[in-house]
Amino acid sequence: MRNSILVSIILCVSFSVRGQQQQQTDSTPIAYGWLRVPFPASTLNACLGLSFINPDTGWVVGEDGAFYSTDAGQHWQLRVAGQYGQVHFFDVNEGWLLYWTDASSMLHTSNGGTTWDTVHFPATNVHWINRDTGFILGRALIERITRQDTGWSRTISGNLDAGGIICLDRFDANHYLALGDEHFVSSQYPNSPTILRSDDAGESWYRPEWAEGNGIFYDILIVDSTRAVGFGNNWRTSDRGSTWISDTTLGVLRKVSFLADGFGMGCSRDGFIGVSTDTGHSWTYENTGTLETTTGIQVVDTANAFAIGTNGLVLRTTNGGFSNVNQNAESGLTINSYPDPALLSLIFTYSLPQFQHVTFSIYSLSGSLVATLANMDAETTGNHSQSLNTSNLASGTYSYVLSSEDYTVIGQFQVIH
Repeated sequence: MRNSILVSIILCVSFSVRGQQQQQTDSTPIAYGWLRVPFPASTLNACLGLSFINPDTGWVVGEDGAFYSTDAGQHWQLRVAGQYGQVHFFDVNEGWLLYWTDASSMLHTSNGGTTWDTVHFPATNVHWINRDTGFILGRALIERITRQDTGWSRTISGNLDAGGIICLDRFDANHYLALGDEHFVSSQYPNSPTILRSDDAGESWYRPEWAEGNGIFYDILIVDSTRAVGFGNNWRTSDRGSTWISDTTLGVLRKVSFLADGFGMGCSRDGFIGVSTDTGHSWTYENTGTLETTTGIQVVDTANAFAIGTNGLVLRTTNGGFSNVNQNAESGLTINSYPDPALLSLIFTYSLPQFQHVTFSIYSLSGSLVATLANMDAETTGNHSQSLNTSNLASGTYSYVLSSEDYTVIGQFQVIH
């Protein structure tokens, strides 16, 4: 698994732009917290949904189909052709696929995607409470679907005082909150965001009296039994959605993913992802090394997370998403390359703080292995050097990965002819 992660590191295409801008004159290693994962979708198409069961196993769907990986995204299998906008798996066996444009039905599998059955409920957006209960979200419409011995039953709440309903979650077993798109409320507030409450476990819904403001909610975070945060419009509530206050500290976050301990992440624009360790109260915005906008995110644990976005973007982090320009300062590990740019050859020098197994590999930005300069069971501490013949390499940007059991250094260099 470690090797698959290292290969994925160098696939961060825009790293060549932001990385060169930030690289120090003393060749201090730059390590973005996010790594671009090789993904077989067209770079012109967007990834629209993701669902990971653990740090290695999960799904990514979009305009090019539904893809499955068991090695942290190093390799993908096209499991279902078509255009899909949402995927959700409860475990390695049971999951759901929702079509992106055709909302006439949903696909369900109980054997890990080997076969699929069709459930004829129209839906492009479903929030699952558990494997037996979900909510189909539509325009002024919420449908509760429940698994029965004879199939699935539906409870439809239609003609709601709402626009398009985008997100839903619950404070407790009875109290639910749904947020969404703008809709007409009054002449004073013609573009008020959708806010709906349920006090009977989602059987019925109503709009709270308070309707001030305008905008769109893209996602929701339940903080505790009474508090919630609405992202996109960036408001907070402390009374289950009856009243809201603006929170400008949330920036441009849209979709978010949080663990029960308060650690979470949120999508942002222009190559940044928000990270919070206090249930969304405060945020740091970490550079992913790309220029892409992320549209979906899933935190698997406090170290591992995946994000998707425009132009076939799939990102992974194994360190909680935090960038670190000097990640190996404590170990004393440094690496230098010269000359850079290189014409005919390049020399790498590095100093090892410990006696360990070492691999040193060179990759193109497309992910192809160019050369392995070192792969030793045990390399001594102290100074070392490796040379690379660049005379036969095409002009462009290349990445190197130096790793052992305890550390990894990532960097780039240029070849010109």
